[in-house]
Amino acid sequence: LRDLTPRQARAFGDDASGVLVAEVERSSEAYRDARIRPGYLIVEANRQPVASVAEFEKAVGDVDGGESFLVRVQVPGGPSFLTALTKAG
Repeated sequence: LRDLTPRQARAFGDDASGVLVAEVERSSEAYRDARIRPGYLIVEANRQPVASVAEFEKAVGDVDGGESFLVRVQVPGGPSFLTALTKAG
């Protein structure tokens, strides 16, 4: 994950905010089951808006290892979708 730069934000719209997915391992749950891809934007984690990696980490900080949490993902130039991820641990 990476903080979104103003240049990258333009691909999502003028008021875009979130955490950019920099890379995803093809064998991961995020890739396989949640269909998250590099270049997508995570705008909510654990039902909380996130605008930085620090906010993302804080939002999922209370989730226990092995537990699931929701993320809202924005596709560049496309729709957003809600999916669940499992915290490692």
